[in-house]
Amino acid sequence: MGRKLPLNMELPELKTVEEELYKIVADSDGPTRDICLYALQAGGKRLRPTLVILSSRCFNGSVAPPESIPAAVAAELIHLASLIHDDIIDNSGMRHGQKSLNSRWNNKIAVLAGDNLFAKAFKILSKNRLYEVLDLMVEAIEDMCSGEIEQAMDSFNHEQEEESYYRKISKKTAKLLAVCCQAGSLATSAGKEYATYLRNFGLNLGCAFQITDDILDLTGQKKELGKPTGLDLAQGTLTLPMLNLLRSPKYGSWFKNVLEGKQANSEIITELKRVIVESGALQYAVEKAASFATAAIASLNNIPANESKEKLSNLALKVVERTY
Repeated sequence: MGRKLPLNMELPELKTVEEELYKIVADSDGPTRDICLYALQAGGKRLRPTLVILSSRCFNGSVAPPESIPAAVAAELIHLASLIHDDIIDNSGMRHGQKSLNSRWNNKIAVLAGDNLFAKAFKILSKNRLYEVLDLMVEAIEDMCSGEIEQAMDSFNHEQEEESYYRKISKKTAKLLAVCCQAGSLATSAGKEYATYLRNFGLNLGCAFQITDDILDLTGQKKELGKPTGLDLAQGTLTLPMLNLLRSPKYGSWFKNVLEGKQANSEIITELKRVIVESGALQYAVEKAASFATAAIASLNNIPANESKEKLSNLALKVVERTY
């Protein structure tokens, strides 16, 4: 039921989270239940609930506190809803190796299904009186929307700066991972004073994760990724390897012309995949992802030594080594 986690971790709390996810989604009526179950059954890495659980376990011995479970469930529901909306925005036909909701049904149905999952996330946090976590999740959703708007406005824009890219991925991806870590630490009284360190860990981890995602869009295999490659350029989204390619003395002008023409057929995407390696632009992005992973691990320096902290550190390394 979905792919294994990056670390192949078998945290018992994640089984509880998975059961709760299915219970909450199955509680819907009629076709809403079937559509949301379809999205949930596509699987995924369950990275966000993993971060909530591990962050809470850093301060609660070998088991996560009960409050971390609904927080982890809400985080995954928010992530799932955002993926559904992303597929609509990107006109994507595949997600995790199966048809996306917008492809199997239509955009209207997919929007409403995503909204339904957002509502369920807010409900579970409110029901469990996790108001501080609710505030954090809303903060993350605001940034996710803002980042997506900025990305859409910069479509095919070859004049955007590298710092703009980092700002966008911090909002789109890293913020939710950051508040997941923060929420986990806040689930225990002992973790409250360490919440900022965990939040910084999540921000850096999220940037490493997104840069790696952008690399895999150019180097990954469709079968492993569960979706076609080359989608970023096709949609006019300039990722870190592409921004670095624009600075290439040999290929910068060629790529600028491609962007000005706003065309990205299969031949251009094939050529991009070749020159992104030859120019060194891909290696540049690999090194940047690794530096964010290193910064994430450094953010844990003040966290007490324990098994969960070690797993978080290992997770940061695995994020940049993954092939899907």
